Amino acid sequence: MTGLANMTKANHDPSDAEKQEVVAATGRQNQRPPRVAIDIRQPENAAVAISPTHSDGPGWQTRLKDALGTSSNRFVDVELARLMTIFRDRAGVIDADAVNAALAVIDGLKPQNEIEATLAVQIAVTHALVMKFSARLYSGSIETIPQQDSAALTLSRLQRAFTTQMDSLSNMRRGGRQKMVVEHVHVYPGGQAIVGNVTHRGSEGQEAVSDARGSARHRSPEGRSKRKLPARLLHGGSHSRTARRKGAAS
Repeated sequence: MTGLANMTKANHDPSDAEKQEVVAATGRQNQRPPRVAIDIRQPENAAVAISPTHSDGPGWQTRLKDALGTSSNRFVDVELARLMTIFRDRAGVIDADAVNAALAVIDGLKPQNEIEATLAVQIAVTHALVMKFSARLYSGSIETIPQQDSAALTLSRLQRAFTTQMDSLSNMRRGGRQKMVVEHVHVYPGGQAIVGNVTHRGSEGQEAVSDARGSARHRSPEGRSKRKLPARLLHGGSHSRTARRKGAAS
């Protein structure tokens, strides 16, 4: 695969609309901070070594710690070692691009502490695995139905895990509080509605709410249609008419 840095030039010029989009994208890109990255060296018969991508070594280390939401050098070393182990192939070669892509995801999530950083690492790795199993299914290299079913099931579980991880990170940043947004309130003719914060205290408040709800239901068209008349009004009139007819006949 040819990367963005090694792409070839096309033979035609961009359209006017494309030029406008390029200008807009350039403005947005200039506002985005560069993501942290590492250089990975894998000499034969020697340990893997990482190094900064520029000459400011201390500043690079500070950026790495900030990207992982920590002040601990050991935490950074362990998480980087885990990422390099995950993205190492069977031959022992580390995919440096995949490691740096995961670091870009982590840096973009801006973890504020080590717990958020571990979730961010898992999110980046889960995404990579989702893409791996998607490619496996799309390539057609899986020949048997059981293998296809197994890969599809694993992909589905990874996708659910990804959304669960994102929800967990969002919930952690909200402090465990849930927020409910009411977008539409329907009030029927004769009904009443309260828009704002309502505080109920004690049993009296509950009774008041029940009375208000009952009153609103009776005033609504449905409540009026379902309201029952007293028995004396339903049957009294027929009894009196029957009595008058009997008196006239006698």
